[in-house]
Amino acid sequence: MQLIYTKLDGRHKGKRIFDYRVELFGDWDQRAQEFVEVREWCWDTFGPSTELDLNFHNPKSWAWDISESGSTRRSYYIYLRDECLTHFTLKWK
Repeated sequence: MQLIYTKLDGRHKGKRIFDYRVELFGDWDQRAQEFVEVREWCWDTFGPSTELDLNFHNPKSWAWDISESGSTRRSYYIYLRDECLTHFTLKWK
């Protein structure tokens, strides 16, 4: 599993609530399967959450987003607050 950790700033979606974004890379079919696995782990570990666009109505400590980039590329993101990052990296590094 390839993960890219990004510290959010004013250029990033989700900055108002979250501190970090984790993007999953790899082959499209493997990336989708791994995203589901990571999202389920976050749900079990940090509690229920929502998609990023819905999270502003009831902020949680984590969220997810699937972004379409053209007709063949999907980006899978997990958004985290500072307090979740250490636990996340210990599991998924």
